[in-house]
Amino acid sequence: MSKKILLVEDDDDIAALLRLNLQDEGYQIVHEADGAQALRQLDNGVWDAVILDLMLPNVDGLEICRRIRQQTRYLPVIIISARSSETQRVQGLEMGADDYLAKPFSLLELIARVKAVFRRQEAMGQNLLMDAGRIACHGLNIDPLSREVRLRGELVDLTPREFDLLYYFARHPGEVFRVWRCWIASGAISMKATNIRSTRILIVCVRK
Repeated sequence: MSKKILLVEDDDDIAALLRLNLQDEGYQIVHEADGAQALRQLDNGVWDAVILDLMLPNVDGLEICRRIRQQTRYLPVIIISARSSETQRVQGLEMGADDYLAKPFSLLELIARVKAVFRRQEAMGQNLLMDAGRIACHGLNIDPLSREVRLRGELVDLTPREFDLLYYFARHPGEVFRVWRCWIASGAISMKATNIRSTRILIVCVRK
């Protein structure tokens, strides 16, 4: 069954181009130009991913991303936006986006990143089939099904990238990693895309 993607973009020309190319790749695409309508679609439908613009009428993209991360089911989010500064990109990633593409961008790059998001999801699913994926040690509990982390019983609020990095560390205890392996494990495209402070907090949690 083909993946179903919600495309939230208020520029009809951009949306039509993205829709056409993504459909050529075999994806089902539903387009919404309005932020409030996009939230209704998210509440009423089952989606495999969201491609999300930030500057939207009625409800902006960051608020939509925040609400997606409040859901119990994990849903990949790729932000596409003309807000291209490093601060704005980090803000989007910290809000919970899996990836961030600044406009203008290459269609081939967007398609590649969509495929990469689904590959990471499938790889996580294979790990779950192998050993259920849950990790518990020294008061730290990681559940990849719900993507929840608890430290001594208290829920730890993590972004998707932070969760991926922590889970990677926990599955490889006692190993020493080069920095670039950590960035790859978190799904980051470049070192600028991940907040160093958040990574340090993760490492402290794992050590505890």
